[in-house]
Amino acid sequence: MTPTDIPPVQETYKAVYLTAEDLRVAASILYNAYHDDPFFIAALHKGDKAQYEQKLRGAIREELHTLWQEEQALIGLFDEDRLIGLACIVTQQVPLGEARYWHWRLKMLLSTGWQSTQALMKKESSILEHLPSTHCGILQFIAVTPIEQKKG
Repeated sequence: MTPTDIPPVQETYKAVYLTAEDLRVAASILYNAYHDDPFFIAALHKGDKAQYEQKLRGAIREELHTLWQEEQALIGLFDEDRLIGLACIVTQQVPLGEARYWHWRLKMLLSTGWQSTQALMKKESSILEHLPSTHCGILQFIAVTPIEQKKG
């Protein structure tokens, strides 16, 4: 068999902006990807695994909802019609860190608690301090479903 005899691989991947209907699946992908993340464990885990998982779900849900409402770039990687990964990019047009909107703070406070909300805002403020200009964005989340990982 020569290289010309091998049929071409049919690429079915596409990267598109997420729709509102995609957010539930996107939140699930992010939850699995960030479940063991050292930052989220430090910020949200206070000894009770079930409570940590609930806080993580709430934080991801609220952040995705806020980014969606602020019309930020929520880009999904699809294999045909199946969402297999995503990247969430935040521009500095959206207040971050200590400048977060009060309603985001309140929702996050109810979902994760005071110390966790403070940790999330501090992380964003630290990132903003190190950006070279206000024309930069922040990669807020990036994830691929576990079954699609390590495929190259």
